[in-house]
Amino acid sequence: MANKDKNNEVNENYKHSCNSQKVCLVNHIASLSAAYTDKEFKSIIEFYVFAAPILKSDKPDAFGLKNLKDYNWKGKADMSKLERELLRASEMSGFYFIKASTISGTLAQMDLVDCVCVEHPRAVLMQNYSITVFENGRAVLNNSETRMECLFRHIRNSIAHNHTYVFRNDMILLEDTDQNNTITARIMLKKNALLDWINIVSRQNNVITAQMNTIGESSAKTDAKSA
Repeated sequence: MANKDKNNEVNENYKHSCNSQKVCLVNHIASLSAAYTDKEFKSIIEFYVFAAPILKSDKPDAFGLKNLKDYNWKGKADMSKLERELLRASEMSGFYFIKASTISGTLAQMDLVDCVCVEHPRAVLMQNYSITVFENGRAVLNNSETRMECLFRHIRNSIAHNHTYVFRNDMILLEDTDQNNTITARIMLKKNALLDWINIVSRQNNVITAQMNTIGESSAKTDAKSA
């Protein structure tokens, strides 16, 4: 069901309501370096900024950006599995991806505007899309990126542009904006979730790497015995 405000129709199912004390965001603008150890912050920058899985193409990127296939996540089944694991690790019920020209109404309904609840993880993200209009006037929305590409794109932008908030209860908020400074994403989550997500995304790839290392070590031992 949509909001009755015709100027900005919003899905009323996308709503957060709780009795937690509100915290004003303007008082908590801070670099993520304030929330993590130097080693943790370095890992976050290296993964989310320089090796973020946001590429649509399989072609290697000269600057180190990745496609999810590079981390051995392939196909729709894997994407669904990845999303479930990220949600479980962050204790979110779901990501709210919005294909629209604004997410302001959804942000308000999810209590992510001005003074907000900082107790419950949640995320609202504008997803890139295109519109195909047929000769009979029918219009169809098409995804220009997958849900996971959308998520990691917004995280990368937030961290790269230092649009972040840090709270005393070990929660953080990541914010992305467009060129007009309009908010295109806000992600409230526990600070440990960012680190957990790195392990989840790279886990399958690490398993393969570990297997290769084990094979290499076994071969080296065999060669040593033969010698």
